[in-house]
Amino acid sequence: MYLRGMKTLIAHIFFSGVCFCANGQSFAIINDPDGYVNIREGRSVTSRIVGKINNYNVFDYDKSSKSEWVWVYKQEVEDESGGIAGFVHQSRILPLSSFKTIKNTSFFKDSCVGRNDSITVVIKSSPFNPLKHKVVYTDKELEKIDGKSSRGMYRTLPKKAISSFKIIKSGIPILIPESAFDNLYEPRFKTLKIFVQTNDTFYIELDNGEGDGAYTVIWIIKGSKYFKKFAESTV
Repeated sequence: MYLRGMKTLIAHIFFSGVCFCANGQSFAIINDPDGYVNIREGRSVTSRIVGKINNYNVFDYDKSSKSEWVWVYKQEVEDESGGIAGFVHQSRILPLSSFKTIKNTSFFKDSCVGRNDSITVVIKSSPFNPLKHKVVYTDKELEKIDGKSSRGMYRTLPKKAISSFKIIKSGIPILIPESAFDNLYEPRFKTLKIFVQTNDTFYIELDNGEGDGAYTVIWIIKGSKYFKKFAESTV
């Protein structure tokens, strides 16, 4: 099951009768001096705590909310479906869109580049070769590639895979583990956005796939080091 489907299920379980739009997703981090914020079951500080969001962790939120308490969804385990839905006070939400963005971006058939005076990001793709991967099918439909849920297409083999991800900060390469991109397919490089929070903390967003396979990935660079990846279906 893709993440968006799981999120809808969670929303119905927690908030019967409340409907959240699946399109036009917005992403944020927390803004709290304690370094974390609690996710509440309802719109109240006395409501039961169902989870928490730590500093620098990206989450999905309802940008259209007019309430002081905003619906949020936090991915529980990286690269797995399922998570925690609930409410967070709007004063604790810091949208990625509130940060400065890197405007100098270039897009090519199989790559994209974003750079400013101190940051250079280069992402490349290559054709997907199934002979080099362990592909698992269930009822003749693609289930996993190399033991991980595949992103970018729905139950069919991908045509392209992200094969290289490089970041240079002030002339020094940042080490990016292969696990940061090894199950990301069908990149759409023209969607690249780089949000700069501080000189050494920034967020790289890329929308990939189409139709039922569409998803967003956000790589988090914290203290000039790779921190983690957030990936979520946008279906």
